[in-house]
Amino acid sequence: MDFNISYDEAKYKLNEFIAKKYDTLEVISEIQNRIAPKILIDKCPDYSYKKEILNKIENNAENNKYIVLCRNPLSVIESFVRNRFHKVMDEIEINPFYLANEMWVRVYQNILSFVEKVDKSRYIIVKYEDLVSSPGIVIKKICAFLNISYEEELINPYDKNSLIVGSGDNNIFQHDGIKSSFKEPKKTTEIENVMTKTTKVMAEKLGYNQGKYVLGNEQVDLSAISEEDMDRLLSGMI
Repeated sequence: MDFNISYDEAKYKLNEFIAKKYDTLEVISEIQNRIAPKILIDKCPDYSYKKEILNKIENNAENNKYIVLCRNPLSVIESFVRNRFHKVMDEIEINPFYLANEMWVRVYQNILSFVEKVDKSRYIIVKYEDLVSSPGIVIKKICAFLNISYEEELINPYDKNSLIVGSGDNNIFQHDGIKSSFKEPKKTTEIENVMTKTTKVMAEKLGYNQGKYVLGNEQVDLSAISEEDMDRLLSGMI
Protein backbone atom coordinates (compact mmCIF):
# COMPACT_ATOMS: atom_id res chain seq x y z
CA MET A 1 0.00 0.00 0.00
CA ASP A 2 1.21 3.53 -0.78
CA PHE A 3 0.53 6.88 0.92
CA ASN A 4 -0.86 8.49 -2.22
CA ILE A 5 -2.99 10.98 -0.31
CA SER A 6 -3.67 14.71 -0.28
CA TYR A 7 -2.40 17.21 2.28
CA ASP A 8 -5.78 17.28 4.06
CA GLU A 9 -5.92 13.49 4.15
CA ALA A 10 -2.41 13.46 5.60
CA LYS A 11 -3.48 15.89 8.35
CA TYR A 12 -6.46 13.65 9.13
CA LYS A 13 -4.15 10.63 9.35
CA LEU A 14 -1.79 12.51 11.64
CA ASN A 15 -4.65 13.45 13.97
CA GLU A 16 -5.64 9.81 13.98
CA PHE A 17 -2.15 8.84 15.12
CA ILE A 18 -2.34 11.48 17.86
CA ALA A 19 -5.77 10.22 19.01
CA LYS A 20 -4.34 6.70 19.27
CA LYS A 21 -1.40 8.14 21.24
CA TYR A 22 1.17 6.69 18.87
CA ASP A 23 4.76 7.52 19.73
CA THR A 24 7.25 8.47 17.02
CA LEU A 25 8.51 4.96 16.45
CA GLU A 26 4.98 3.61 16.07
CA VAL A 27 4.24 6.27 13.44
CA ILE A 28 7.43 5.41 11.57
CA SER A 29 6.60 1.70 11.73
CA GLU A 30 3.08 2.36 10.41
CA ILE A 31 4.40 4.37 7.47
CA GLN A 32 7.11 1.83 6.63
CA ASN A 33 4.58 -1.01 6.64
CA ARG A 34 2.29 0.90 4.28
CA ILE A 35 4.98 1.83 1.76
CA ALA A 36 6.83 -1.53 1.71
CA PRO A 37 8.86 -2.60 -0.20
CA LYS A 38 9.89 1.04 -0.58
CA ILE A 39 12.37 2.42 1.95
CA LEU A 40 11.38 5.15 4.39
CA ILE A 41 13.89 8.01 4.56
CA ASP A 42 13.67 10.25 7.63
CA LYS A 43 15.57 13.54 7.30
CA CYS A 44 15.33 15.61 10.46
CA PRO A 45 18.22 17.88 11.56
CA ASP A 46 16.79 18.06 15.09
CA TYR A 47 17.93 14.49 15.77
CA SER A 48 21.58 15.41 15.39
CA TYR A 49 21.41 17.81 18.31
CA LYS A 50 19.97 15.31 20.77
CA LYS A 51 21.98 12.20 21.59
CA GLU A 52 19.03 10.59 23.34
CA ILE A 53 16.96 10.66 20.15
CA LEU A 54 19.75 9.10 18.08
CA ASN A 55 20.18 6.38 20.69
CA LYS A 56 16.43 5.77 20.90
CA ILE A 57 16.18 5.29 17.15
CA GLU A 58 19.08 2.87 17.17
CA ASN A 59 17.82 0.90 20.15
CA ASN A 60 14.17 0.64 19.12
CA ALA A 61 14.38 -0.22 15.43
CA GLU A 62 16.20 -2.89 13.48
CA ASN A 63 18.66 -2.64 10.61
CA ASN A 64 18.67 1.14 10.42
CA LYS A 65 21.07 2.72 7.98
CA TYR A 66 22.44 6.24 8.42
CA ILE A 67 23.56 8.73 5.78
CA VAL A 68 25.69 11.47 7.33
CA LEU A 69 25.83 14.55 5.10
CA CYS A 70 28.51 17.05 6.05
CA ARG A 71 29.51 20.36 4.54
CA ASN A 72 32.45 22.70 4.91
CA PRO A 73 31.71 24.69 8.09
CA LEU A 74 32.74 27.91 6.36
CA SER A 75 29.81 27.48 3.96
CA VAL A 76 27.39 26.55 6.75
CA ILE A 77 28.42 29.44 9.00
CA GLU A 78 28.30 31.98 6.17
CA SER A 79 24.81 30.82 5.16
CA PHE A 80 23.61 30.75 8.77
CA VAL A 81 24.70 34.34 9.39
CA ARG A 82 23.67 35.69 5.97
CA ASN A 83 20.15 34.28 6.36
CA ARG A 84 19.98 35.70 9.91
CA PHE A 85 18.85 32.47 11.57
CA HIS A 86 19.98 33.88 14.91
CA LYS A 87 17.16 36.45 14.68
CA VAL A 88 14.61 33.76 15.65
CA MET A 89 15.67 34.52 19.23
CA ASP A 90 14.16 37.90 20.01
CA GLU A 91 15.25 38.07 23.63
CA ILE A 92 18.75 36.60 23.43
CA GLU A 93 21.76 38.48 22.06
CA ILE A 94 24.48 36.12 20.83
CA ASN A 95 27.25 36.77 18.33
CA PRO A 96 25.88 34.91 15.26
CA PHE A 97 29.31 33.71 14.13
CA TYR A 98 30.06 32.13 17.50
CA LEU A 99 26.55 30.69 17.68
CA ALA A 100 26.90 29.05 14.26
CA ASN A 101 30.31 27.67 15.21
CA GLU A 102 29.06 26.21 18.48
CA MET A 103 25.99 24.60 16.92
CA TRP A 104 27.93 23.12 14.00
CA VAL A 105 30.46 21.56 16.36
CA ARG A 106 27.78 20.22 18.71
CA VAL A 107 25.88 18.60 15.84
CA TYR A 108 28.90 16.77 14.43
CA GLN A 109 30.27 15.80 17.84
CA ASN A 110 26.98 14.04 18.48
CA ILE A 111 26.85 12.43 15.05
CA LEU A 112 30.44 11.14 15.08
CA SER A 113 30.21 9.80 18.62
CA PHE A 114 26.97 8.06 17.63
CA VAL A 115 28.20 6.36 14.45
CA GLU A 116 31.30 5.15 16.27
CA LYS A 117 28.95 2.73 18.08
CA VAL A 118 27.25 1.59 14.86
CA ASP A 119 28.57 -1.13 12.58
CA LYS A 120 30.46 0.42 9.67
CA SER A 121 28.19 -1.39 7.20
CA ARG A 122 25.23 0.68 8.44
CA TYR A 123 26.44 4.21 7.91
CA ILE A 124 28.05 6.28 5.19
CA ILE A 125 29.55 9.77 5.40
CA VAL A 126 28.92 11.96 2.34
CA LYS A 127 30.52 15.32 1.71
CA TYR A 128 28.19 17.92 0.23
CA GLU A 129 31.05 19.19 -1.94
CA ASP A 130 31.53 15.72 -3.47
CA LEU A 131 27.80 15.40 -4.02
CA VAL A 132 27.48 18.61 -6.04
CA SER A 133 30.74 18.19 -7.99
CA SER A 134 30.25 14.48 -8.84
CA PRO A 135 26.57 13.70 -8.21
CA GLY A 136 26.48 10.55 -10.30
CA ILE A 137 29.41 8.94 -8.52
CA VAL A 138 28.16 9.85 -5.05
CA ILE A 139 24.53 8.86 -5.66
CA LYS A 140 25.66 5.50 -7.05
CA LYS A 141 27.60 4.91 -3.82
CA ILE A 142 24.53 5.82 -1.75
CA CYS A 143 22.32 3.51 -3.83
CA ALA A 144 24.79 0.65 -3.36
CA PHE A 145 24.85 1.38 0.37
CA LEU A 146 21.03 1.20 0.50
CA ASN A 147 20.87 -1.81 -1.83
CA ILE A 148 18.63 -0.01 -4.29
CA SER A 149 18.97 0.47 -8.04
CA TYR A 150 20.46 3.66 -9.45
CA GLU A 151 18.33 5.80 -11.78
CA GLU A 152 19.35 8.91 -13.72
CA GLU A 153 16.34 10.77 -12.32
CA LEU A 154 18.11 10.84 -8.97
CA ILE A 155 20.71 13.30 -10.25
CA ASN A 156 18.19 15.30 -12.29
CA PRO A 157 15.49 15.96 -9.69
CA TYR A 158 14.48 19.29 -11.23
CA ASP A 159 13.59 17.93 -14.68
CA LYS A 160 10.04 16.88 -13.87
CA ASN A 161 9.80 18.01 -10.23
CA SER A 162 8.73 14.44 -9.49
CA LEU A 163 11.17 14.11 -6.61
CA ILE A 164 10.58 17.49 -4.96
CA VAL A 165 6.82 17.68 -4.48
CA GLY A 166 5.30 18.57 -1.12
CA SER A 167 6.24 21.05 1.58
CA GLY A 168 9.82 21.90 2.43
CA ASP A 169 12.44 24.48 1.50
CA ASN A 170 10.79 26.96 -0.88
CA ASN A 171 14.21 27.96 -2.24
CA ILE A 172 14.51 24.58 -3.93
CA PHE A 173 12.28 25.78 -6.76
CA GLN A 174 14.72 28.60 -7.53
CA HIS A 175 17.21 26.06 -8.91
CA ASP A 176 17.18 24.11 -12.14
CA GLY A 177 20.01 21.68 -11.52
CA ILE A 178 22.84 20.54 -9.25
CA LYS A 179 25.56 23.22 -9.46
CA SER A 180 29.17 22.29 -8.73
CA SER A 181 29.89 25.96 -7.93
CA PHE A 182 28.06 25.47 -4.64
CA LYS A 183 30.95 23.38 -3.33
CA GLU A 184 33.05 26.48 -2.54
CA PRO A 185 32.29 28.78 0.43
CA LYS A 186 31.03 32.19 -0.60
CA LYS A 187 33.66 34.89 -0.36
CA THR A 188 32.65 37.79 1.85
CA THR A 189 34.54 40.38 3.84
CA GLU A 190 33.81 38.45 7.04
CA ILE A 191 34.26 34.87 5.88
CA GLU A 192 38.00 34.96 6.57
CA ASN A 193 37.36 35.24 10.30
CA VAL A 194 34.45 33.02 11.26
CA MET A 195 35.89 29.78 12.60
CA THR A 196 36.78 28.90 16.18
CA LYS A 197 39.61 26.53 17.03
CA THR A 198 37.10 23.89 18.12
CA THR A 199 35.34 24.10 14.76
CA LYS A 200 38.67 23.83 12.95
CA VAL A 201 39.54 20.62 14.81
CA MET A 202 36.14 19.06 14.07
CA ALA A 203 36.36 20.16 10.42
CA GLU A 204 39.72 18.42 10.05
CA LYS A 205 38.21 15.21 11.47
CA LEU A 206 35.71 15.35 8.61
CA GLY A 207 38.47 15.93 6.05
CA TYR A 208 38.34 19.71 5.69
CA ASN A 209 41.71 21.43 5.87
CA GLN A 210 40.88 24.98 6.90
CA GLY A 211 44.37 26.45 7.09
CA LYS A 212 44.38 29.92 8.61
CA TYR A 213 40.66 30.19 9.38
CA VAL A 214 40.72 30.73 13.15
CA LEU A 215 38.62 33.18 15.15
CA GLY A 216 39.32 32.29 18.74
CA ASN A 217 37.62 29.93 21.14
CA GLU A 218 34.76 31.80 22.77
CA GLN A 219 32.15 29.50 24.33
CA VAL A 220 28.45 30.07 23.71
CA ASP A 221 25.90 28.94 26.29
CA LEU A 222 23.16 27.18 24.34
CA SER A 223 21.12 26.24 27.42
CA ALA A 224 19.24 29.57 27.34
CA ILE A 225 17.83 28.80 23.88
CA SER A 226 14.30 27.39 23.92
CA GLU A 227 13.57 24.05 22.23
CA GLU A 228 11.36 25.79 19.66
CA ASP A 229 14.09 28.29 18.77
CA MET A 230 16.67 25.50 18.65
CA ASP A 231 14.59 23.62 16.09
CA ARG A 232 14.53 26.73 13.90
CA LEU A 233 18.26 27.28 14.32
CA LEU A 234 19.03 23.69 13.36
CA SER A 235 17.35 24.23 10.01
CA GLY A 236 20.23 26.59 9.25
CA MET A 237 22.77 23.84 9.82
CA ILE A 238 21.76 21.86 6.71
